[in-house]
Amino acid sequence: MPPTVEVRYNGDMASLALWVLNTRMLKELNEENVRAPDPVKWNYQLHRAHAFEDLVANLDENEGSPIVDPQWNLIVLDHSLAFTNTLAQPYAIGKKLNQIDRSF
Repeated sequence: MPPTVEVRYNGDMASLALWVLNTRMLKELNEENVRAPDPVKWNYQLHRAHAFEDLVANLDENEGSPIVDPQWNLIVLDHSLAFTNTLAQPYAIGKKLNQIDRSF
């Protein structure tokens, strides 16, 4: 679900959603062996995404969920399995996380 806010339009309540065009699935880019134009920026985004996934204990390991826009911004989707009962399904922290930047 994209970021969405409630707004008033012509006197009626409506929703306004952020939508990003021309995205590609990360899984698709990996399969095609496509490389980011700025590896430093890309790795920064990946490390931040992995840290976030660990913080919310997202049990969904679907590699197709992240998408990439034309400027190579990583957009992480689908956190429907985050903050679940990790006692019933233990979450292994740090499987993909191997770096955290100082400002994080």
